[in-house]
Amino acid sequence: MPVVYRYQKGAPLTSDEIDGNFEELLKRIETLETTPTPAEGIKEIEQNGDTLNITGSYGTSFGQFKLPRLTYALRGKWEANTFYAAYDVVAKDAQTWVCVTTHHSGAQFEEQNWKVFLDLSEMLNRSVTLTQVPIFTKDNLPKAEMGALGLYVTSKKVCLIYGDGRNWHALKDEAFVIEEAEDEEEEDNDDE
Repeated sequence: MPVVYRYQKGAPLTSDEIDGNFEELLKRIETLETTPTPAEGIKEIEQNGDTLNITGSYGTSFGQFKLPRLTYALRGKWEANTFYAAYDVVAKDAQTWVCVTTHHSGAQFEEQNWKVFLDLSEMLNRSVTLTQVPIFTKDNLPKAEMGALGLYVTSKKVCLIYGDGRNWHALKDEAFVIEEAEDEEEEDNDDE
């Protein structure tokens, strides 16, 4: 039964109409009490860089959340009797390994504590020359694609670098460091 309004009727309401209005209002209240309004759900989760934005189904912003970044600690060559934490990265036998179990290394490399991060052994076994590895400087460094490999050249050193999909990382291998003294000697020899 619809609610009857006096201004719509143009005359005073009868007692039956007043009772009918109260009954209709009571039904509506009971319906609200027994049928709760559905809670707001998640409409959209959007990633923008390292921030996650969550929007509700009614347009409410549930906030922006900063995503954690996985950081690797580049430790150079693997060494025996050394403490390694999770996500430490070492070089061993033409492979780069990431530590998956915090441990103190023994005399021998224990693979159960590590996972291969980057494997150069196949490339080296095929006698790949450095001309087959792209050479980059700060001016021509492309976006770091996952698994990409290259040589990064500065005025003082050359580093073997790899891409993780977001950033470039240098493998800490002293074989790629060019000593400043060697550069100066070469310049002196060129002058003669």
